[in-house]
Amino acid sequence: MSRMIVTVKRGKKWANILDGNYRSSSTHLTQQDAIEVAKNRAQQKGYEHVIYRKDGTIREVNKYLPLTIQK
Repeated sequence: MSRMIVTVKRGKKWANILDGNYRSSSTHLTQQDAIEVAKNRAQQKGYEHVIYRKDGTIREVNKYLPLTIQK
């Protein structure tokens, strides 16, 4: 089962939350800033990234394979 990071509205900010956690791994003033940070982490680690709208409905789901470093 792959890990997941979600981008969701929390109060006046947008939060990125790693699955299984209640606390935010990062918070941002705009949804776009939060999405960029979460997308980078999801791509690096091979996570699924779920983006929610303000109203709590799912806007987008992306699944990434982990990046591998070539030597």
